[in-house]
Amino acid sequence: MLATADGFIHWKSDDEMRVVADSCDGKPVDLVNDIAADSRGRIFGGQEVYKEDEPYERGYLYRVDTDGTISVVDEGMGIANGMGFSLDEKTMYMPDSLDRVIYAYDYSVETGELSSRRDFV
Repeated sequence: MLATADGFIHWKSDDEMRVVADSCDGKPVDLVNDIAADSRGRIFGGQEVYKEDEPYERGYLYRVDTDGTISVVDEGMGIANGMGFSLDEKTMYMPDSLDRVIYAYDYSVETGELSSRRDFV
């Protein structure tokens, strides 16, 4: 799975690439900067929306489920960069390089749900 300026792409070979998700809730999914996968195969991807000297809207954190369904799981991202999970998968970490903060979420590997966002570092 690739994160691209045009959404989430499944890359099987140079001859076989397909768009998995390029829109969510009627909005384009673009500028996906970083992704992480949980042990169940769900993909999380955050946007990089910062534009120097240009106005921009804050971005989203998405989850792509194994059936290809995409959901917004958080918003307000600047530059998602370096996501990961704790070894027990009870916590997901989402660094935002623009805000210079690493967020921590409670994570349910059973459902893929995030909750209780807080500043970790």
